[in-house]
Amino acid sequence: MDKFDFLFGENFTCYNCDDEILEGEYLCKDCYSKINFIAHACKRCGEQVNEYSSYCDKCKERKNFCFEKCISVANLQGVARSLVYKLKFGGKRYIAYLFAHFIWEKLRQEKIDIDYLCYVPVSLKRLKERGYNQAREIALHLSKISNIPVKENLFLKIKDTADQTTLTREDRFKNMSGAFFALEDKDIKGKTIAIIDDVITTTATVSELSKLLKRRGAGKVYALSFCHG
Repeated sequence: MDKFDFLFGENFTCYNCDDEILEGEYLCKDCYSKINFIAHACKRCGEQVNEYSSYCDKCKERKNFCFEKCISVANLQGVARSLVYKLKFGGKRYIAYLFAHFIWEKLRQEKIDIDYLCYVPVSLKRLKERGYNQAREIALHLSKISNIPVKENLFLKIKDTADQTTLTREDRFKNMSGAFFALEDKDIKGKTIAIIDDVITTTATVSELSKLLKRRGAGKVYALSFCHG
């Protein structure tokens, strides 16, 4: 993290445990050490695999992909899960800034050039309940850090879907089918687009959105998230 950025941040306490921080970062050393970063990932879905594997078992069996690659920073465990929960349900919008920094570092390591960012939409009901879309918050911060523009309102969520956490992998894909509508945008034709979310699990959501982007003329589509789980 840029320590000059920290001097003008929201607070001087750890974003996870609220302990005072003197080092000039966003997480205390103890919480940072407990994040299970993905060291070796499946080249398609971003799930952690052993160092001898290029793809996870699920991606080896699957033939058709609408996206090029999913890139995630950490596994959805421990401190990482806690941070996601605080952002998503605890009203801690500033955590999106931290996630954006982590995602940007990962993207630079991957050396992928992105033309536009977009984000996973939420239903109006969810937006009213939460007050914000956490994926959009991450995308906006990432845009400021990277100078990659955000394409606002590329998608509409047109189906009120069931909670994905209660569904099997197969049912998650069925749940997302037809859930979104992509608006026409001539700027994205032939461009490389990155879909931003807080968590990627089965890739059901990003697969559906990638399919719509490709139909609208996008060249390549990547999905970027803080967690995979």
